[in-house]
Amino acid sequence: ALMLGVIPFHPWIPAVGRDGSPLSSAFLFSVSGGVVWFLLLDYLQTYPWLSDYPQWSSALSAFGLITAAVGGFLGTTRRGPGALMGYGVMVDTGVLLVVLGQSSHLGVELGVAMVFARVWATALMAAGLEGLRAYGDGTDERLVGLGLRAPWSTVALVVGGLSLAGFPPAVGFAPRWSIYRLLFRTQPQSVLVLLLASGGLLVGLLRVLYQLLSRPAKIPGHEGEGQQKEASSKASESPVVVILLILFMAGAVGLGLFPQGLATAAARVGEGFVIFGP
Repeated sequence: ALMLGVIPFHPWIPAVGRDGSPLSSAFLFSVSGGVVWFLLLDYLQTYPWLSDYPQWSSALSAFGLITAAVGGFLGTTRRGPGALMGYGVMVDTGVLLVVLGQSSHLGVELGVAMVFARVWATALMAAGLEGLRAYGDGTDERLVGLGLRAPWSTVALVVGGLSLAGFPPAVGFAPRWSIYRLLFRTQPQSVLVLLLASGGLLVGLLRVLYQLLSRPAKIPGHEGEGQQKEASSKASESPVVVILLILFMAGAVGLGLFPQGLATAAARVGEGFVIFGP
């Protein structure tokens, strides 16, 4: 529960996203979080009596919904893109818990697909944030107007955020939509909560985008020659970085529009975890 960031063990997740290096945070959220998720599946496969407990599904669904709802609500606040990435991970984890609570093999496969999509989403979001912070003071406090100087990093941040929130056309949409369809059969109210949580992330992403595209206010006496020289030295993004961002964004959108490859990989991995029935 602590490593997954489930309520009430969640405060470290937005803190890491806000204060840590973006790429290191993405590694912790995606790769390390994925390892913890697969260890959980392996544990359930080793001790099947846990999933046979009568309150298993209800407990997982409750913790998942609360975690997602809190992440979505806090995501609407203006705390910077780093913290927003952390709140997005909270919503993603909440969805994973809810679908695992369905006690079905299809739910396991969809959960694996979400873990794969999270790797892509957090890496892309972190790459964009890393580029934006390079134009500021290295924190999320002074990002006003930087979207105009680093447009490709801004687009990467937005595409990664859309994927993490489960919105089209990014890679996170297909598994999230499939999960909504699975849940709608028996828990339509859970789908509503998860959609609202994702909507909260979208609101937070729009607020971040507004901040990035706003022109900073000019403060008299602070337009020194040193600042002008620093701005001119960072006038444009590196062509190599831009090419990598474009390729990564194209991959995210491509997997979102054509998710067959992601679904096949998730199904093959899911075959190794025979925990539930169909």
